[in-house]
Parts: sequence; C-alpha cells; structure tokens
Amino acid sequence: MKENDFFERIVFFLKKETMVRNFDFDSNTRIEKDLGVTGDDAAELIEAFAKEFQVDVSHFKFHDYFGPEGMDFFCEYPDSQSRKKLTIADLEEAVHLCKLV
Repeated sequence: MKENDFFERIVFFLKKETMVRNFDFDSNTRIEKDLGVTGDDAAELIEAFAKEFQVDVSHFKFHDYFGPEGMDFFCEYPDSQSRKKLTIADLEEAVHLCKLV
C-alpha cells in the first residue's frame, strides 16, 4: 500500500468517526485541537482506530494527549499547553509500526 493510501484511509476514518467534514485535513491536523475530539469521545476514537487499523494501543498514554470531557475550545485550559499533540502523521506512523505509543 502506498504512503498516500494510509493518509486517505485515516482521513476517511476520521471524517466518519468525528463527523467533521468541512475541514482541510493534512498530516499536521491535530485530533484534539483541530477536530475537537477529547475526553470519552477521544477514548472511543482511539479504540475504533486501533480496531480498524490493527494498531496496538496498550502502551498509549491517553491523558498525555487528551483533556477531560466538556472542554471549552474557545479557551485554553492551563494543562492544555503541556499536553502532547496527536496528529494524523502520528496515526500514520502508528499504522506503519502497528502500535501507537
């Protein structure tokens, strides 16, 4: 499978799972900040991603990347600056490695 095929499959998956359609997806698209996925929704998304792409997420430190449910995206929470950013590029790498860490 070609590199671009993974990207296209991941974008299709994200559009389906998040219902975000009118957005210019690229490799730097951030799952939490750009797509608004956080809390329980993010946990469900990562679980669905793992199943869809056969990716091991057993060592993925969820709380390093996602905030709690009910976050206001118009305001930055103090800990949001310290969280790591999960991007489409990271998801592509996870598909290649068969694990998300």
